[in-house]
Amino acid sequence: MQKEEIIARVEVKKGNRLITGRMIGPADAVITIGRHGSNDIVLNEKDDTDVSRIHAAIIRIDAENKASRYIIRDLGSAQGVKLKGNYIHKKILNVDDELHIAKYTLTFKQECRLDRTTRIGHLLDRFARLPDESVSDQETGVQHKRNHEARRFPDEQREFLENLGRGLLAANFRHNPGRFMDHLIDVVQADKGFIVMEDQGRAIVKYQKGFDRELTIGIEIGGENPCADGPFDQEGSLCCPLSDNTFLAVFRSVPPAFNDNDLNFLCRVCESVQKAEGLLNDIQEVTEWPTSFVGLPDKKKQCLEIAGADAKKNNDVLIIGETGTGKEVLARFIHKNSPRKNRQYTSINCAVLTKELVHSELFGHKRGAFTGAAAERKGAFRDADGGILFLDEIGELPENIQATLLTTMVDRMVRPLGSDERQEVNVQILAATDRNIEDRVRSDTFRRALYERFAHKILVPPLRERKGEIPLFAYYFLDMYSKDTVIISRDALECMREYDWPGNVREMQNVVRDLTQSKKEIIFSWHLPPHIRHARKVEEYKDKIQKKTLKENECEIIKEVLRETRGNMTQTAKILKINRQTLYNKKREYSIPDDYGRS
Repeated sequence: MQKEEIIARVEVKKGNRLITGRMIGPADAVITIGRHGSNDIVLNEKDDTDVSRIHAAIIRIDAENKASRYIIRDLGSAQGVKLKGNYIHKKILNVDDELHIAKYTLTFKQECRLDRTTRIGHLLDRFARLPDESVSDQETGVQHKRNHEARRFPDEQREFLENLGRGLLAANFRHNPGRFMDHLIDVVQADKGFIVMEDQGRAIVKYQKGFDRELTIGIEIGGENPCADGPFDQEGSLCCPLSDNTFLAVFRSVPPAFNDNDLNFLCRVCESVQKAEGLLNDIQEVTEWPTSFVGLPDKKKQCLEIAGADAKKNNDVLIIGETGTGKEVLARFIHKNSPRKNRQYTSINCAVLTKELVHSELFGHKRGAFTGAAAERKGAFRDADGGILFLDEIGELPENIQATLLTTMVDRMVRPLGSDERQEVNVQILAATDRNIEDRVRSDTFRRALYERFAHKILVPPLRERKGEIPLFAYYFLDMYSKDTVIISRDALECMREYDWPGNVREMQNVVRDLTQSKKEIIFSWHLPPHIRHARKVEEYKDKIQKKTLKENECEIIKEVLRETRGNMTQTAKILKINRQTLYNKKREYSIPDDYGRS
């Protein structure tokens, strides 16, 4: 079937009033939705704080010989995205789908008629959030008690329940109970566990972990069920029913024993799983995003203007930014949207060129021009003739080559080594540098005339100056590297926002890629590397220590930090601003167990 392009639009209403509309054309790969004015769809009437800065994104998914489809992706927003009363995380959009973000209703429309086969397939309702739990008047007292108990849960359990409430972990319970149980055993600090499920009239062990031998529990349905009288806590074990003939149990073989709070937490978990079971559908595999240019909407607009400028005029570009900010991504975006998109794109890293060969690499040489020149070389400029030449780390070029480059940019002529003839080239030059190029111009280490020759200069800010875009980048890399990991918890995103990212977007790419190697369904805050996880805690505990003396609360604070760091002595000492030996002495003084805080 011939591939058709979808021309779609989104209509935005607040109540019955139409606020705005946004066409989504074939060139729109990612449409961001949020409170900040830089979004493609801005939801910010009278400071609607229920809408996150970048709340969600609509992503175009292309498939060979099929029409484009669109996906709505919640970017870890505080209030979420609803469809038909359920919170969703990631879902393929159908015509007339109504999305609810705070007080806004976004309706997805389709401008062209498509064959129904382009829209057949299971949707991503697997990630639908559970409906809000409503209680009747007579239940109000019970509900109040549950909320009060939830506040007493440790941070990891609270985060676990929060994501259960959004229908995330529970979504994979039936299809992959092992992954679900791995998370559960971890957050209750157990070392063993199993799930018993119905299978062809018998209750069998569907998953087990931590046992020396294989369990062979098998009872006839309708027979004796350990949880027939409800959940219980007995001798280092917690057992809780999921349905009439399905239950799970976790075990802790070392003190402390489970308590009522642990049992209450497990009951809350099982309640959430039961409610989620009726909302879950099959998984639809989704490909990665179709563009590498996400975020920086003002720079994207500038790049599009440069790409569409008159090719006969000076259209050379200098991109300035720290290492890892995505300078080459911008360069490739310009190439992709320029009239030269079907011509050669040549990239040269000037920092790795030796002084002896840099002229030859850029401008070429004739055979026999110097010792070892056994064959003629065209050079990067002639290789890129008709297309685009990207010169990375241009600030590292020797001064004599800077002069030659300036001459070439002025007249678009190159002279290879060993030749008396100059040859014309038709090339657009894009260059990048991570140096403070203006300081180098003032210090005469970079030629002012060469700097001023670039008609366009794009300054790419570091990631620490655009932390509002961190969720957008995090989910972009998540979808790039994993089909198993589907969500980053809000606590984890908050830790990422607090971190300064000295390696910028490239560092985030490496972190997310490493996190997805474990194929966890959800990334919690405790899965993050320690230096990111504790970036926020250092400041929090610094304030705590300033307000309270160690003599008054020393033992309590040490225990709290040990729990947060999971018993990591190095990180604990760093947060408390004491050395490791002092920390060991304090633990002995207050009789804190050596393994305190570890899972």
